[in-house]
Amino acid sequence: MSVKTGIVFGIVSVSFVLSSLSSAYSDDTKTQRADNASDTVKKELSLGDQLEGLAPDAAIAYLRYLLKKSGDDADVYFHLGVAYQEKADYDSALVNYKKALKLDPNMSKAMVNMGVVYDDKRQLANALNMFEQATKLNPTDVLAHSHAAFIWFELKNYKKAWEHLYQSLKLAPSDPQPHYYLAIFFWESGIYRESMREWRKVVELDREGSLAKEAKKNIAMIESVMSGANRAR
Repeated sequence: MSVKTGIVFGIVSVSFVLSSLSSAYSDDTKTQRADNASDTVKKELSLGDQLEGLAPDAAIAYLRYLLKKSGDDADVYFHLGVAYQEKADYDSALVNYKKALKLDPNMSKAMVNMGVVYDDKRQLANALNMFEQATKLNPTDVLAHSHAAFIWFELKNYKKAWEHLYQSLKLAPSDPQPHYYLAIFFWESGIYRESMREWRKVVELDREGSLAKEAKKNIAMIESVMSGANRAR
C-alpha cells in the first residue's frame, strides 16, 4: 500500500510516495512478541523454521503435503496464506487465512494479514475491520495498531488514527513502523521538522531494512526540494 502526496516549497514542487510497505506477519514471525510465545506459537515458529528460505511455490507444495498427511491445521493454513500473499495471489491468501481463523478464532496475526491483503486490494473498509478486530482480540499487537492508524489517517479520521498510533508507540517505542507512520502524519500536518526527525529515527531503528530504505528516499527527496527552494529565493 502506498500514499502519494504532493509537496510544495515556494515555487518548487515534488510528488513522491510514502509507503506503508504493507508489513505483515511472515513465516519467520519476527514481529511476534516474545512474551506471547504460547505452545501454539512455538509450534508455529517451528513450522516457520522449516519454511525458512523456501520460495513461495515450494512452501505451498510442502504445506499442502502437511495438510494431506495430518489434516486441517490452523498454522499450516496461516503459512499457506503467507506464501500466497508473497506471490500476490490475494484471493488464495484470503481463503487460507479464513480457514486458519475458522480453526483458531483467536489467531490475531491472521486477521492482521487479512487486513494487509484487503488494504493492498484497496478495500479499506474490510482492511480496517480486520485491524480493529485484531486490536480488540490482542490489544498489544503493535502491527495491528499501526495499520489501523494508517487506514484511519487515509480516511481523515485523525483522532482515531492518533489513538492507534499512540498505542503502537507506547507498546513498542523501538519499532520503526509506528515512527514511519508518525513521520507521514507530521508531514501531512505541515510539521516538517518533526517529520524529518521521525524518518531519521526510522533509519536509526531499522538500519538496512525496507522501512529504512524508504525513509532514506523520503529524506533525500525532501532535502533536495528544500535546497532547491532555498536557491530559488
